[in-house]
Amino acid sequence: MKNNKEKLYSIILTSTTLVFLFLTSISAAASGVQEIQLTQNGSRASTPAIYEDNVVWLDYVNDSGIIHLYNLTTSKDIQLDSFHGSWPAIYGDKIVCRDYQICGNKENYNLSVYDISTTEKISDYQKCL
Repeated sequence: MKNNKEKLYSIILTSTTLVFLFLTSISAAASGVQEIQLTQNGSRASTPAIYEDNVVWLDYVNDSGIIHLYNLTTSKDIQLDSFHGSWPAIYGDKIVCRDYQICGNKENYNLSVYDISTTEKISDYQKCL
């Protein structure tokens, strides 16, 4: 009988130790997560997208859509204000969004691509005549 009590005590002690170690490791992992506020309070930010260390989102300033590109590693925020766009998406080093264009009495929505590495913008704008 004494042998069974020792085995039971050993099992309980081992189980308790394993549960404690498991909970401690979860707590340590959770404390390593860092929250970063990317926008200002009162911002009209929307439609965020993330790829690796880059986050893009749309913010409305004076009713113009400003696309932000924020690098989580360098903490650098670039405003792609020439876009006046919406619905940004990111993959690799390319950002694509819907651009708004006024050409005389015509309003058009076009797709634009921004190359992060070359800072070049490519769009399917139709030239105003």
